[in-house]
Amino acid sequence: MVVDGRKASYRYVGPLGSFSAGGSIFTLQGSASKVIRIKRVLLGIAPLPGTETVNIIQLTGGRIAAAPTGGTIGVANTICKMSTIDAAPAANPVVWSAPASQPTMQIATILVASSGSTTTPTPSSTVESNFGIGGTKTMELNGTTEWFCIQLNAINGIVGCYIFYVIEWSED
Repeated sequence: MVVDGRKASYRYVGPLGSFSAGGSIFTLQGSASKVIRIKRVLLGIAPLPGTETVNIIQLTGGRIAAAPTGGTIGVANTICKMSTIDAAPAANPVVWSAPASQPTMQIATILVASSGSTTTPTPSSTVESNFGIGGTKTMELNGTTEWFCIQLNAINGIVGCYIFYVIEWSED
């Protein structure tokens, strides 16, 4: 809903923990009544001291047109309204504690890669994408058959790394 000339905006922030397999680890489902516009995505990977066994990690964020299947839904975080006058969000975020399937990405937006070994710690790696600034379009979710998804593609395991994210969107 547009209030005082601006759109209702939301932020979802959270740690995703450490995973032992690849798959979909976060989804944001579109709404039947509103257009969801992804405005900002921040993805990061940080090694846990003394436990890292990672060789390569890849995180990809983008739009998918099929719901992930399988996996285990984890504990949801609180959605932050960017203004107290914004209504409850129509978009539905889901955090997976065990990765779900990886539907084909229609639009890939971000790639974060980290490499290292148990003897050579890897520094934290963070990538941010902003949409809808400088004349660019936001990534839109039009209806409940579209999702924004963060997928993990692990090579040689990812035990000992912590994954975190920030997703911001508007609805109208």
